[in-house]
Amino acid sequence: MPITLIYNSDTRIIESRFYGDFTQEEIREAVPKFAEMIKNNNCRFLLTDYRDANMKLSMTEIYNMPGVLAEVFASSGVNILKLKRAFITAKNKKDPEFYETVTINQGQTMRIFDNVDEARNWLLGK
Repeated sequence: MPITLIYNSDTRIIESRFYGDFTQEEIREAVPKFAEMIKNNNCRFLLTDYRDANMKLSMTEIYNMPGVLAEVFASSGVNILKLKRAFITAKNKKDPEFYETVTINQGQTMRIFDNVDEARNWLLGK
């Protein structure tokens, strides 16, 4: 699973993009990279683009993902409840909407978008 990860100093947003197939284990491996960038830049905004990715997650894994992410971020010294996350996905996908609901129900701040500009504006409170 290729991933690009940058810190946009103009917007103070960590931006990432996933490509190809990815599994829960690959997400677990990527989170410490995010955590390091969060701590190094004192940043709490994340924009993740999944339009070129194919989630290989079961409904159970999607349901458990907010807890898994919270655990992995915590082990890297980051409290996921202090983060504001925007996910970009292709239009009309059902799994991301389910994931958004489960994540919000866990007290995390995250929203699904199909437009990058709308996602950035939401992260920045515009």
